[in-house]
Amino acid sequence: MFRKNLIEEICKGNDKKYKNQYCNHLSPPKSCRLLEGQKKLEIIFSEPEVRCKPKTKLLSYIDQLVTKFNDKISENDAQSIAFEAQKKIAKNWLKEEQNIHYLYSYIKKAARTATLDLMYMFSDFKPVCKNCIYLSPDRERKYVCTKKILTNGVVNELFEKKRKPSDKACKYGFEKIHIESNVEKLGIPEESGPHLFNSDKSVFKKLCQILMDRSPKSKKNNRQYLIFVRVCQLTTDDTKIVYKDLAKEFGVSKKSIERDIKEIYEYLKNYVSSNYVSFNDFISS
Repeated sequence: MFRKNLIEEICKGNDKKYKNQYCNHLSPPKSCRLLEGQKKLEIIFSEPEVRCKPKTKLLSYIDQLVTKFNDKISENDAQSIAFEAQKKIAKNWLKEEQNIHYLYSYIKKAARTATLDLMYMFSDFKPVCKNCIYLSPDRERKYVCTKKILTNGVVNELFEKKRKPSDKACKYGFEKIHIESNVEKLGIPEESGPHLFNSDKSVFKKLCQILMDRSPKSKKNNRQYLIFVRVCQLTTDDTKIVYKDLAKEFGVSKKSIERDIKEIYEYLKNYVSSNYVSFNDFISS
């Protein structure tokens, strides 16, 4: 799991900085008293002086991931990811062994999940089939790959085969859906149709953040945020198809999707109107 024996190095203090002194929380031979019998991991994060420093380790993993995926995420964004990841980690517990190896493994997994979630929200859409222009939009051929020849000249083995929207896209066939640069359509139109939300990348990020910060946090608000992201990815002009496809994807009725889009529009419109002099002021902020 880890190349180093962290229990020996950190918990038992076999390192110069610990001077061969056991950690006060070590429960020999290899468990942690702070973790034993706990139903939540928040205790390990709330303890001010622990050698394993879970908060530092979490941020370290996130920094590694941000660099690895070569994404333009600011230091503040990394801190936000760590904060959200820590909240999720704190509510859970280690179901197997309660020691530093399992703790770090769990933190690493949570860091990866939280980082990818934020990258999906604020950066170019990750390469999964549902974000590829070659996944068939035809209602009768839903989730069928339409890319016959890959960019490397090889025949695509997945051509005309069914794909799950969450499937990892192929290396030489993926071409992401782009959000159109159409800021003026984010003005104050009479109808809240899908293209209301098409915007340039900077405005899209701002609108995402507004919806993410919405309170109270609820299942409905989370769904509406995801619907907002999906609507911004769509290229079709047919509103009926948009509503039907989103209804199927989210497992709700078309009426619910229509109502959600309207509520998203109203919320964003009211937010911008209340906090900025004009929409142009919001764009330039």
